[in-house]
Amino acid sequence: MNSFTPPPFILLVDDDFAIRSALSAQLKLLNCQVIAFESAEDALASADLHRVDCVVADLQMGGMNGLEFLDTLRNRKLTQPVIILTGYGSVNQAVEAMKHGAYDFLEKPFDSRVLEQALKRAIEWHRLGIEKKQLEMRIDGLIDGERSFHGLVGRSP
Repeated sequence: MNSFTPPPFILLVDDDFAIRSALSAQLKLLNCQVIAFESAEDALASADLHRVDCVVADLQMGGMNGLEFLDTLRNRKLTQPVIILTGYGSVNQAVEAMKHGAYDFLEKPFDSRVLEQALKRAIEWHRLGIEKKQLEMRIDGLIDGERSFHGLVGRSP
């Protein structure tokens, strides 16, 4: 995954220290910047929350679970893709996560290549969304400029 330019900023939330540490190390090897939290509540209090390219969160955590965390992100109008991880996956849980707006759902343990591919797709989707918004703003600016004659040069008899 060393092809990311610039390196993506990943927010990781998992209440299991060993898993959080291992995933942080794995993400750093994939050329990602990582900010990791033990709880969804701590992640929601982070000033960096709006800057991340992707969120990776465990489904089953003490306190707020992964779906509640995802709902809170969406209620705050944060649109970053969220990849939900679980050690106890089922089709029903995956469907429920997608209904809540998850980008992807991975069952632990997973192959590192599976996480890498999910991240590549999620980050590309997120960056394309940002580019789309920027282009829409430029188009809106051009249209507004045409209406107000900004930059118009001409002569009249």
